[in-house]
Amino acid sequence: MVRPNPRLQRTPLRAPLSRKPLGVRKFVRVSRSMTLATCVALLNTACEKNRLPCVYEIPEGFKGWVLIEHGKPECPPVPVEAGKRIYRVPSSGRLCVRDSIEYEKFAKDEYYFVGAARIAIPVAHSGHDGLVRGEGVGGPEGHTFDHFFVGTERELEAQPFTKLFEHAQASTQPPA
Repeated sequence: MVRPNPRLQRTPLRAPLSRKPLGVRKFVRVSRSMTLATCVALLNTACEKNRLPCVYEIPEGFKGWVLIEHGKPECPPVPVEAGKRIYRVPSSGRLCVRDSIEYEKFAKDEYYFVGAARIAIPVAHSGHDGLVRGEGVGGPEGHTFDHFFVGTERELEAQPFTKLFEHAQASTQPPA
């Protein structure tokens, strides 16, 4: 009696032995699934829109928290110039805008001191010292704020985050 080769497998319904080694069919099925998943991921990525980058123009010499309230219908929209949203922050550091904030999308934002000249403000991140730090999104219930601090680490310690939203309602009223 001839023994079947253990490296060959039977196909369904007890068909004759296949000449494909064990695992090849499974490999082909997995390969097809992986190819399909990769194609879907690539199409999804290609269709996803990145958010517009933001340019924050801050008055020259400003130090402290910048607080921008989003989604207020009575406030002006954010102007878009050269494919970038331009936030012109007043000397109070508080701004109110009609536009909603875009979550979970990335772009390279820019920060500038504006006055007699327009000077780029470095952003603080791991290993680099800068003047923009504490960036985030949040706020009291029913309000969405974009916030960041302009100043040194020592200046930030003197103006704690916990007091940031205390007078948010009064300080982000739309301009008259």
